[in-house]
Amino acid sequence: MPDFDQNQFGPDSSALCAPTAVANCLWWYDAVPEGMNPADLIRLLCDYFHTDPDSGTYVDSIQSGLDRYFKDYGFNLYENTFEQPYFEEMEDSLKRSQDIILFLSFWQYIDEQWQCFGGHAVTMAGVCSESLKVALSDPGRDAAVGGWPGIVKPPEHPAPGTYPPTLHNDSTYVSHDMYASDTISPSPGNPHWQLLDYLQG
Repeated sequence: MPDFDQNQFGPDSSALCAPTAVANCLWWYDAVPEGMNPADLIRLLCDYFHTDPDSGTYVDSIQSGLDRYFKDYGFNLYENTFEQPYFEEMEDSLKRSQDIILFLSFWQYIDEQWQCFGGHAVTMAGVCSESLKVALSDPGRDAAVGGWPGIVKPPEHPAPGTYPPTLHNDSTYVSHDMYASDTISPSPGNPHWQLLDYLQG
């Protein structure tokens, strides 16, 4: 699974996580217009998804945008959306070679109520059934390169802060960041599943 970087587009990159995460999947499936590079693919998906540089991308815009993209370019693919997915559903889908974009929402319990303070899109790159750990291609950071648990390829990957955000457009360079998860969550975002320590990664 590729690990493209949303930060390659400069100051306006903070809201580009969703098209970048989807670009990982399409590149993996070779569902890319002929001659297109990763940066151009991400830009194209921003148009299909009506991505806003401030507010980001809505899930329903990705659904309709992917349908149009597949039709326009003749790719025999389809999209399914799981709301508040269970770990087992995503585990099974990944093991059946179905690519998965996770939309993470960040919740805090403040003044006796749960409040959501943001979200982020990532691509699932691996799963361990026994430990409930998941590996992510994260458009916003390369945590494993910085020492967080995970898989970094190739072994001679440059150290953090020494490479440009375009490096991972060469899909041989990846940081698959690994996080533990739990099938019980106190937040209303998804009571069936949560990633642990993501914000510390």
